[in-house]
Amino acid sequence: MDFEKLFARIKAFLYVSLGAIGLGVLLLIIGIIAKNVVLDIVGVLLAIGGGALFIYEYPDKAKYTKIKKARDVILSKKSVSEYELANALGIKERDARGLIDVCFRKGCVPGYIRKGQTIYHHEEYALEEEKTGKTVVAVDCPNCGANFKGVQGVPNECPYCRSFINM
Repeated sequence: MDFEKLFARIKAFLYVSLGAIGLGVLLLIIGIIAKNVVLDIVGVLLAIGGGALFIYEYPDKAKYTKIKKARDVILSKKSVSEYELANALGIKERDARGLIDVCFRKGCVPGYIRKGQTIYHHEEYALEEEKTGKTVVAVDCPNCGANFKGVQGVPNECPYCRSFINM
């Protein structure tokens, strides 16, 4: 599932759960005033169900909010180190490293390559390697068909599908 769709789904479930809690409490109050046991039972069930859904989904929202913030920082720069990401998010480097891992596993940062403790946009990485005297060549990924700049003589990781291509 696409990251944005997943995040939207989690937010929608949270809104639905809060709505169910509110409706359940309202039905419970109306049932008490009208002395209607059926409304009381439905109200309690809705409130409990909404609360359970909220408790189930809220940790995911917190987790995906952190991932989204990390992704936004990475995508806003041509290169960023774990240290810079940790400072930008106000977290420890170890936590930033974990967020970077998740971003790459979930495919949230297409076009970026991770080399050591730094994340580069694939073109920025090719420029950095070219400055060191290495030959940069155009690479066509045989797996996904993407075109990107790679370094001759080393295995190049496709920034889109993460497969390795030997040049």
